[in-house]
This record gives sequence, structure tokens and C-alpha cells, in this order.
Amino acid sequence: MLEYPEFNEQNERILCEMNGKHPEMLMNIKVKRLRMGETFSLCDPANETAFLILKGALTAKWADREEKMQRRDPFEKTPYCLHVCKNTPVAITADADSEFIIQQTDNDREFPPVFYKPEDCLYQHFGILMVSIGPHWFISRCFSLSVM
Repeated sequence: MLEYPEFNEQNERILCEMNGKHPEMLMNIKVKRLRMGETFSLCDPANETAFLILKGALTAKWADREEKMQRRDPFEKTPYCLHVCKNTPVAITADADSEFIIQQTDNDREFPPVFYKPEDCLYQHFGILMVSIGPHWFISRCFSLSVM
């Protein structure tokens, strides 16, 4: 799955689709690009959805809540992520030119929406002992099925 697809006419970069591209992933994953002032709305009847900011500034609205997200780039350790169950209306408005990931999978279970801030995330550094001889990387984890 090593590729770098272009943005389509809806300003979406499709990475995988449950019933299309790379179905073995069992998820819909796309990068959505919004220009300042644009709003993206979604209420999926079958899938849980996570919205993870990559760069820019966004305002997320759901239920009776509103939260701001801001990130310089995806390598900055400041992930913000909104995680909602199926049938939860969400509106994302760009306060600046922005990109964010929309990740979805089937889930019949209902749960209250969770907004993760950088202080809620787990940060792991791998390969640190091999800095001079090999790669090292950071992983920022907002949530995981194994810890839910």
C-alpha cells in the first residue's frame, strides 16, 4: 500500500475504502483538505469515525460541544482527535487552511463522543538506542481498541 494519491475534486485523498481501494484494511481512510471558512459535515449511519488534524486550525462541533484543534504539521506532538460512534452529526470548520484524516470502520456499539487533546495521548519513541546506526520514530496514539 505504498502510494501517494492526489487530492480529488472533493479535496479528498482516498487512502483506503472498505468496499473499494484496499478493502483488506477494513476501514475508510481519507485526508480531507479545507480552505479557511469551509465546513465539512458528516453523520454516518453505520460507521464509527475519528477526525484527526494533520495541519492547520479547525473547530469541531458535535452534540452540544465545540472544540478547537490546531497543529503546525503531522510531525508535531500535538494531536487532537474527535472520536464518535455511528449516527453522531459532526461539523468541522476550517479556521485556517487545514488538512485532517477521516478514519471510519463498522461498529454497532454506541459510545459517547470523546475529544482527545495532546495531553491525553500516548507518545512512544522507538529505535532510540540505534540513533547513530538506524531509524528511529515517534508514535502519537490518541486511542486504541486495546485500551478502550
